[in-house]
Amino acid sequence: GEDSGLLVPGSDLKRLGDEAFEAGDFERALEYYNSAVAYGKMDSLLVYADLYLMRAETCARLGRPREALEDAERATQLRPIWLPALLCKVTRPISSNFVSSATSIDAHSGEIC
Repeated sequence: GEDSGLLVPGSDLKRLGDEAFEAGDFERALEYYNSAVAYGKMDSLLVYADLYLMRAETCARLGRPREALEDAERATQLRPIWLPALLCKVTRPISSNFVSSATSIDAHSGEIC
């Protein structure tokens, strides 16, 4: 149809979210991550886990600890033995913006928090 050119694969939405996150545009990153969760089709559960973890990190940066914790929970449900997601789950209740440059690891490596 006419709108078919507007469809973006979930992995592209996540990539756009990652780019916005890296640029410090957390509101836009959250929009992309939300769209990827709602409309995107990912290749594997591991990609979904990473998506939820990035969305958790974004929510933490935006001062939304409840949403951050919920997404960290989702990430650990999809990938139960994954240290970054477990750390997010443990540290989210302590502070809504706990990630510092010393503890953040490049999102593209799959390790956050």
